[in-house]
Amino acid sequence: MSNPDSYYSRPEVSNSDLTELKNYLYPRAQYGDKEKAFKFGTLVDALITENERVRYDKLMVDDYVYTKDEFE
Repeated sequence: MSNPDSYYSRPEVSNSDLTELKNYLYPRAQYGDKEKAFKFGTLVDALITENERVRYDKLMVDDYVYTKDEFE
C-alpha cells in the first residue's frame, strides 16, 4: 500500500486543478445572494426533514433567526 501523502506530490494535473482553471477562465455569473439562499434552504430542509429543529415561536432554526416574511 502506498503512502497517502504521496498522492498529493504526484506531478500530474488533477481533475480539481482543471476544474479550477475552467472556472477561472470561464466564470459563471452569480445570481442573487448566496447566503440568503443557503439560509432559506436550511429553513426548508428543517421544515421537511427535522421539524424538531424549528422554533416557530421565535422564527428560528438552530441559531438562524428569520424575519416573519422569510419564515412564511
